[in-house]
Amino acid sequence: MLFYGFTNLPKKHSDCQTDISPYSVVPPGLFLSLLAAADPTLPKPFAVLSFYGYYSASAPFLLEENTYFNTFPKISDTLKDAMIHKAPLVFGPVDSRYPLYVYARQKGAFQELVFGKKGDHATKAAFDLIPERDFHFLPPLFLAHSLSDQDVPVTESMTLEKGTLDSELHCVNGLPHDFDTQTVQTEGKLAYEKAISFLNEKRLD
Repeated sequence: MLFYGFTNLPKKHSDCQTDISPYSVVPPGLFLSLLAAADPTLPKPFAVLSFYGYYSASAPFLLEENTYFNTFPKISDTLKDAMIHKAPLVFGPVDSRYPLYVYARQKGAFQELVFGKKGDHATKAAFDLIPERDFHFLPPLFLAHSLSDQDVPVTESMTLEKGTLDSELHCVNGLPHDFDTQTVQTEGKLAYEKAISFLNEKRLD
């Protein structure tokens, strides 16, 4: 979920770094980091940490009603509309943002909320990494994912691992999407230990 590895980053590109807290429920943070890392016109990081991320805004799981999120209290259209502001919300408590994501997953309306009802194909396509076209631009990846993830399917990380030249996938079983938030627990601690080891190895390459 973190974007690492810029050295001597030019000031004009400083806003390309993404530093998302592992305690935030914002999967798009990692998604946008992967997009930036695969862009050959931007400074390339020496590595990316991908904790339960995905690589396409058109991923089928984002376009379908999600069974897990439909066990949550239903987010109404009225509440959804009330939470959308004219100015971008870039900081705030999780309950000021997360219900929009729940709504999107309950309704299969992720693209509609991100791009609008009239979002054109070209705009959406700009937010898709295509394995055969884009993965070879990615720097080394450390991937961590739960095999039991009910939000982002583990196949997203598996596809990234198989399609990139330098990657390591660490999986856990029977744990929720954000298993790493409990860093005092064995699984969360081990995932970060492996991630730090991966970064140290790539920094020395």
